[in-house]
Amino acid sequence: CVLFFFFSSGQYRITSEARLEAIIQRAVVAPQDGYISETSVRPGDIIHKGDVLGALDDKDLKLEQRKWSSQLEQLRTEYRDALAQHDRSKVGITSARMLQVEAQLNLVDEQLARIQLTAPFDGLIVSGDRRQALGSPVKRGQVLLTAAPLDAYRIILKVDERDITQVKEGQHGI
Repeated sequence: CVLFFFFSSGQYRITSEARLEAIIQRAVVAPQDGYISETSVRPGDIIHKGDVLGALDDKDLKLEQRKWSSQLEQLRTEYRDALAQHDRSKVGITSARMLQVEAQLNLVDEQLARIQLTAPFDGLIVSGDRRQALGSPVKRGQVLLTAAPLDAYRIILKVDERDITQVKEGQHGI
């Protein structure tokens, strides 16, 4: 009996919970305050770099753009009138105000350019189903989607404390 237990071999199995997760996860965040107008992906979808993942509503920004454009045109008219009247002080003031309005207009144009949310790399959408949240408000920096690349994953095992001494690096699992 002693020789049997000394020379016999068999399989010893350890069971544990396993979870597959991406090594790197990137968040797609709202570039500014606004409302979700469209979303085209959900968790589990494969994305490619540059794909449009969704967009924010641009109505408020378009109104603001029109406001600054009309104010710029009004200031240009005042500037031309001041030049015609040879009023140097009014020309200087109007010119400075035009620069301020042009800066505001450029800021709104930049915000409009960032309305669409695009995929930063090829990968998989891990979390963030926003199809039910169309029209809901979002704050700047709020995480809308989480994406993970397709080539970098790891397996997380939760092994019981009693069995952890039996686990060695490089062992195979089923």
